[in-house]
Amino acid sequence: MRVCLLFLVSLLGFSVSAQKFPSWLSIGLKGGANIQNYSTDFRFKGESVLIRNSSAFKQGYTFGGYARVGKKFFVQPEMTLSTRGGKMTALNSTSGVYSEVDSDYMTVDVPFLLGYSFKHMYVVGGPVGSLGHARYDNLEELTHYYFNGYGKLGIPRFLYSYQAGVGFTYSRLSLDVRYELGQTDLAANLLKPEGVYFSQKPQSVHVTVGFKLF
Repeated sequence: MRVCLLFLVSLLGFSVSAQKFPSWLSIGLKGGANIQNYSTDFRFKGESVLIRNSSAFKQGYTFGGYARVGKKFFVQPEMTLSTRGGKMTALNSTSGVYSEVDSDYMTVDVPFLLGYSFKHMYVVGGPVGSLGHARYDNLEELTHYYFNGYGKLGIPRFLYSYQAGVGFTYSRLSLDVRYELGQTDLAANLLKPEGVYFSQKPQSVHVTVGFKLF
């Protein structure tokens, strides 16, 4: 989080001191919301009934900065701070009823995107490297009931995903819509007993508004 804040402060400071900027380079700020859910694969001795996907999405927020190098064809590195989460459906071993369980975490994301611009539209896509931090997560409590004390959860420190989307520009403003497909298993660090397979990968949609500083 501190790295992201320092990056944003540097952008603002540089924008104030800059006298003239090349036309092929632009720098700005962006912020908005995301909705996310999980692709969950859970099997216990061949059964997949305890933990399942939920059709519900969970909302989060994102804020950061970007730099764009190029005009028609461009490269766009970014750095953003995002709150993320998701839901899963789990069988309560006491009541025998399925219920939704929330999960929350934060990431510092560094997308490195390639894009193509035409008129007032553009398309972008590329890999995203993230630094993850679990603020709190009910998954540990959830798995405790089924795994006899297992469930030490800490999401992987480094996460990897892909983004692709479209955007629209008007003057200094931009509207960006992207789909992100996670490649890192969030349950990779979860201690699981023998016979249990549990994998959980995020997928999300991001809608952000950008402002070109210079």
